Amino acid sequence: MPNKNIKKIFVGENFDLYVVFADGEMRYVDLKVWIDGKSRIKQDIAFCKQAFIEHGSIISWPTGISIDPEIIYDKGKKIKTFPKTEKELPATGSYCEKVRAALAKVVK
Repeated sequence: MPNKNIKKIFVGENFDLYVVFADGEMRYVDLKVWIDGKSRIKQDIAFCKQAFIEHGSIISWPTGISIDPEIIYDKGKKIKTFPKTEKELPATGSYCEKVRAALAKVVK
């Protein structure tokens, strides 16, 4: 059974979600197809890019929307390369920790 933990994610400008799993497998999904039409994720790219990795395996957004890694692993399109960008999101910490870190920079 493959390791479903997520190593890193990247959200592209066209609502593209790229995922690298701990076992080295890479998958791609088009969030426009996967996310409900009423969701803020589908309507706002800036919000969509706030995706973070929770508990090492769940892709989540601040509103509580999440995508199970098994769905992405099983249904996502297998890819061979990951986008090279400085905006890659690390697979560490929780959303709360990221908010605290961001606030600490602003409050200085």
